[in-house]
Amino acid sequence: MWSTPAQLLRNPNLTPRSLTSFTDFATSCSALRACATCYSLPASINIFMEDLLRPVPFYLNSSSSLSDVVVYNYTLNKDVLFTSDIYLVDHGLQAMSGITGYTSWAGLPHAVGGSTAHLKMETSQKPGDTFVVVEPVTGRVWEKHTQLQWNAAVSNESAFFNGRKVSAVHLPLPVYWWHRSAVISSSQVDYYKHLVTSSIVFS
Repeated sequence: MWSTPAQLLRNPNLTPRSLTSFTDFATSCSALRACATCYSLPASINIFMEDLLRPVPFYLNSSSSLSDVVVYNYTLNKDVLFTSDIYLVDHGLQAMSGITGYTSWAGLPHAVGGSTAHLKMETSQKPGDTFVVVEPVTGRVWEKHTQLQWNAAVSNESAFFNGRKVSAVHLPLPVYWWHRSAVISSSQVDYYKHLVTSSIVFS
């Protein structure tokens, strides 16, 4: 079970959002999971992002092939970092101060600007920087790429320490950005083909 800490909610008295796995993506046929006849591919799925500590929606983008298996690519809906009635987000940034103990935000890469009220994205930001690749029969994520940026604020005390003069006090300043990747192993794909593909062929 993955749950969102109450410190990230606008109303900490709300029940934390949670998922029982990384994705709620599943087939619609309860009689036979490998049945594709009555299966309708969802336009969006919810995935728990460890970096944001909450579930976020990913939207169907395209289909492709991975190790000769048809898979579907879902891209992060970036609107979830611009507005929310549930989470502490504002103009592309999610407040993380309640978790870190200092004024900080997580957001999309290359976020620049003087304040959260006036934030713009550099043109180098690509639409597919954060996405997942899902195998539709099992609903398992076979490939995952996450690209985010960490931002922190300079306090009044630090702004003028040792001769420094920082004008953007208490505003988000980019510290670093990171890219995490994970891809299913070839042995796991072979195991899937043995259990699932062969079952479909002989059923």
